[in-house]
Amino acid sequence: MNDSSSSIAQSILEFVRRSVPGYGFRGGFGVAALLMTLTLGYNSDSQTFAADHPGTANTQEVANYQSPPLGHSGWGEVGANTPFNGDRIQALFPNYRVESSQISLEGMLYPAIEVYDNSILVARMDPQDANNPNLGILRITIYDESIEGPGGVTIGTSYNQTPGSSRFDCFPGEEYLTGYVICRSPESDRIQYIYGPIQRESRRPMMELPPENVLGNARLDRLEWLNWQGR
Repeated sequence: MNDSSSSIAQSILEFVRRSVPGYGFRGGFGVAALLMTLTLGYNSDSQTFAADHPGTANTQEVANYQSPPLGHSGWGEVGANTPFNGDRIQALFPNYRVESSQISLEGMLYPAIEVYDNSILVARMDPQDANNPNLGILRITIYDESIEGPGGVTIGTSYNQTPGSSRFDCFPGEEYLTGYVICRSPESDRIQYIYGPIQRESRRPMMELPPENVLGNARLDRLEWLNWQGR
């Protein structure tokens, strides 16, 4: 019995002693036993309620979680000096599910670390050297619109609505990015904005940018951070 329960029991016992005629040892014993049962039951119910209704701090923390933006230095705490290690990435993003996988590009398999929000692919990371994880991460690709890029841009934003797009240096994608347009900002050559896929007009050469009205309406398909060494 804790201090508060003991205090309540003593107060009720004193009231009964003064109010009930013929109150004696047996009566006191009976009342005391009843009070003990009631107070123990109260404590037990309180503890059970507390166990069944844990604090909501963790739930609120998860609900209020906002992923860090992608910027010149990387994505949150993942940057130029982060090893290519799934466990390390998972520790940095506890609100996501991190998986080590292999992806196929141009018929070749490459190791990758993928970050998921439930079943949604949020990001993918590629190594500098698959045989030496300590060399770090070569590329972070953002696929999900919940992650902001420079200026608050998100996946799905049109080229014309992208902050700073008037100063972009753009060029057509090649190989697995054929049909896309890749743009870089003078503010950060580590960030690539990839728009598309864009339908190519039959008379437009493969390595020529689409006209302004077509590119202007193209949607941001993904953001890439590149680990250019020494920058």
